[in-house]
Amino acid sequence: MSKEFDSNTGIISWFARNSVAANLLMIAIFVAGVIGILSLRQQLFPDLLTNSISVQVPYPGAAPQEVEEGIVILIEENIKEIEGIKKIRSSAREGSGTITIEVDEGYEVSSVLDEVKIRIDSIPNLPDLAERPVIYENRMQRQVMWVSVFGDAGERTLKEYANEIQTELLSQPSISIVEINGTRPYEVGILVNDYQLRKYGLTLQDVASAIRSNSLDLPSGTIKTRGGDILVRTKNQAYTGLDFAQIPLMTRSDGTSLMVGDIAAIDDGFAEYEFISRLDGKDSVNMRIKSSLESDDLKIAEEVYAYLDKKQGTLPHGISIDAWGDGTYYLKGRLEMMQENMFAGIALVFLVLALFLRFKLAFWVMVGIPLCFLGAFAFMYMYPEFAMTINMITLFAFILVLGIVVDDAIIIAESAWSSIEKHGHSVDSVVKGARKVALPATFGVLTTMAAFYPTLAISGPWTNAMASMGLVVIFCLFFSLVESKLILPAHLAHMKLNKPEDTKNPKLRSTKMFFRSIRLTVSKNLKRFIANVYKPGLAKFLKYRGLTILGFVCLLIITTFGFIKGGLVKTTMMPNIPGDGIFVEVKMAEGSTAEQTIKSITLVEEKLNEIHEEVKAEYGIGVKQHSVTWTNSNTGAYMWTELVKSENMPINQYEFTDMWRDRVGQLPSVQEVSFGNGGPGGGGVGYRLIGSDIDELQIVSEKIKAKLSEYDGVYDISDGLSGGKEEIVVDLKPHGRNLGLTVQGLSTQVRNAFYGAEAQRFLRDTEEVKVFVRYPLVDRRSIGNLEQMPVRTPSGEYVTFSDVATYTVGEGYSRISRVDGVRANSISADVSQQSPITPGQVHSDMMQNVIPDILQEHPSVKLVPGGPSEDQATLANELLLGGAIALLLIYGLMAIPLRSYSKPIVVMSAIPFGIIGAMFGHLLLGLDLSMFSFFGIIALSGVVVNDSLLMVDFIGRAREEGMSRTDAAISAGTQRFRAIVLTSLTTFFGLLPITMETSLQAQLVIPMAVSLAFGIVFATVITLIWVPCLYVALGSTKDWFLKRDAKSLEAKQREAYENS
Repeated sequence: MSKEFDSNTGIISWFARNSVAANLLMIAIFVAGVIGILSLRQQLFPDLLTNSISVQVPYPGAAPQEVEEGIVILIEENIKEIEGIKKIRSSAREGSGTITIEVDEGYEVSSVLDEVKIRIDSIPNLPDLAERPVIYENRMQRQVMWVSVFGDAGERTLKEYANEIQTELLSQPSISIVEINGTRPYEVGILVNDYQLRKYGLTLQDVASAIRSNSLDLPSGTIKTRGGDILVRTKNQAYTGLDFAQIPLMTRSDGTSLMVGDIAAIDDGFAEYEFISRLDGKDSVNMRIKSSLESDDLKIAEEVYAYLDKKQGTLPHGISIDAWGDGTYYLKGRLEMMQENMFAGIALVFLVLALFLRFKLAFWVMVGIPLCFLGAFAFMYMYPEFAMTINMITLFAFILVLGIVVDDAIIIAESAWSSIEKHGHSVDSVVKGARKVALPATFGVLTTMAAFYPTLAISGPWTNAMASMGLVVIFCLFFSLVESKLILPAHLAHMKLNKPEDTKNPKLRSTKMFFRSIRLTVSKNLKRFIANVYKPGLAKFLKYRGLTILGFVCLLIITTFGFIKGGLVKTTMMPNIPGDGIFVEVKMAEGSTAEQTIKSITLVEEKLNEIHEEVKAEYGIGVKQHSVTWTNSNTGAYMWTELVKSENMPINQYEFTDMWRDRVGQLPSVQEVSFGNGGPGGGGVGYRLIGSDIDELQIVSEKIKAKLSEYDGVYDISDGLSGGKEEIVVDLKPHGRNLGLTVQGLSTQVRNAFYGAEAQRFLRDTEEVKVFVRYPLVDRRSIGNLEQMPVRTPSGEYVTFSDVATYTVGEGYSRISRVDGVRANSISADVSQQSPITPGQVHSDMMQNVIPDILQEHPSVKLVPGGPSEDQATLANELLLGGAIALLLIYGLMAIPLRSYSKPIVVMSAIPFGIIGAMFGHLLLGLDLSMFSFFGIIALSGVVVNDSLLMVDFIGRAREEGMSRTDAAISAGTQRFRAIVLTSLTTFFGLLPITMETSLQAQLVIPMAVSLAFGIVFATVITLIWVPCLYVALGSTKDWFLKRDAKSLEAKQREAYENS
């Protein structure tokens, strides 16, 4: 005798009897979802939070130590007490200082920014030659694509066309950020040699002052006339080299004027350093198209391509324009992939359901998938906390939840169909069937929602990204509750179940009869399997339940600790996902010339072309689409290579990168050549050292780098202190002081001669142009030029530098980093994807066996949290804490419907065993266990709990009817077998298409899909065997502990049930 439900009360009954309300609700969700889709922005990645402020202070010509002492330390001391500051990171480089301020999450960045501005503005003693500090909040900008202007033309011509294109692109409605790279800034150089200066008794500062005094636009007030006001202004700004040549310096005794052009060579060109910028071997200027927080990446891409189609025809012969590195390609691919997999998943889900249930029943269950997705889109649009968008992460979430979202509907539909088969098709039978499983099914979905809590508990820049994934899943599951409880019963109650033989159309009748025969055959075989295989098998497992439980536990230990410790499955928190390109950085030894730098990056480019041609000859397609090369200093060169799309790539990207790295090898005068993957994630290790003695800091850093280089597969080892640049420290002799010279006066003359006296800055065609007065380059090439440099004394006489000053040659640092007011150095290294060792193993070995010994030898240096290793550890801790909270929520949500403190433990015990299938899936497909695998296991835990909860609920009902524990477990297993198999098969087949994807767009989601798809297969066994065995075992243990007689207890329970 089973418990009957009142089919005339409750919200399920009301909606089932009022199909108009159910249909209006469905239409409302559909309309709201369509509005959400049309209104949501589309972008490649979600908006990342920085919660940080940057302070940049240019200090032209200053060495890193001067920048540190004169700017960085002053600013740090003045802002360190501001409330809301989490961490201060500083960097002193040649010519500039940068301070990055991290803000605590509980504080408004704008408020801290205002306080930082006030404190810095109040600093009275910044160096005179330092420029005004630039203070701003860091806002995330996403790169959309590159646009390059290239061809057989000079640097000025290419830059002018680039400026024109930049202006025209910015006039497009959706484009707001266009950055020009690959050009030198304009600069006017006034080059005066010492002979001319001494001839006329001038100094470089005199020439600079004359230019400032004569080249200017100056408002001079207003003349008040009867006819109106007339503005008066001086308009004499020089804009070209010819204009500057005509500026007077002095008036001779004969009344003639000495002009700048009479004594100086004027170079109206670019900043004085050698430079290259090439696209596929041709000179180019590159523009980076970015999107701001409120921009739509797809619209930006459409406008760029439309503009380029029109612009190309207007360019002269020999100059071309092209777009490349288009990130929206992957967003479009992700959208297409989601649609394809959604439709494939729906088709497979429908096919599986149709094998067990009638076509109409399967159809209405299938309708729940798009309806839940549309409801989620509506909630995404209305979400108040932050702006959610359609991006790679949220689309991953939709794919992940594809197989889960119909589970609730399957449970309701299967129970309703069982009721229809038993009592006939009517509203009452549908309501009774739905209400029978409504409570445990509802709480089962709620537990799945709770399982995604860890995605909402991650801090840092990825907060919104991970929260978006969890929220999409939660929104979909919420609407699955709405659809399965309020809409689906109404459709099931009012659908027409005509017999196939009553169909008038003969072809349609024969088709229906054919599919009915298949369904009946499947149903018959399933019932036979349940009766002849599962039921007696479960009885034996229950008889030897202790051995069964022990076997499952041993299998869990083998597949987790055994697979990981044995190296069968590697682990990494953030996997190295192949990207669309490779970024190469060449760091030269300090003191290298521009010619050496250009030669080195050219060799890297040549090796790329060699490999490209070799692969093309062998496979018919190469490895690259475009490559851009540029330099920005004498010691830095860069290269970005856009690879052939991953689905067409003839060789593995990691294999190609290793091949390229090996071909390049060790280059002369090169400190480091690093090859960066263009994809998200990253398999690396990193450490941060602090210490007041910078020399000790470097010694420790070199020892750690040397140890890292001994690991197989560890490469691109770098730090922030490597290499020093030769520097000359000038000091004044007593003889110089006797002549009236001062240290400031001497250093000013040396600076003007070799760096240049900045005469002025002016705007020309929206770009700032600097004017420098300095010696010609030929007089600035050697230390001998410094020694022989004439120095003017206050009396107007000239003496040689070596007579009044001395100098020492030493080695400084190219960059000095600081963390929270202490000198620091960050060390980082990448681990090859092909390496047998993982980043985690490298980090563990370094922390246990290497770094402690090194630090013991150098007690002034300390290791502090920082770098990739620390970031991964923080992420792991947050996931563990979030997982613990999720488990507590799941326990509470199960204890309520089960009305027990111990039964939820039986249900939750199935969670770890889902990992077994996930581990086998990763082993079979050769995947690393990563953070994304963990998210798949989270989703798996929700599905496992959902089925297990229903199993325990049915066992409890059977127990209430007076059955023994064993009989109740067998009865519940046979009753729930079809529903459990259905939910497992639909989840598996819903995710099967994505696990078979080979495109780059799928690589990030595949570990999640594999964890869930393969895990659910094993979870089916767990639910059908482990849960009944554990339930009976715990019950028997409880009886033994309380010294109860199980048989007499069951008899009393059966008698009470029959009398109720």
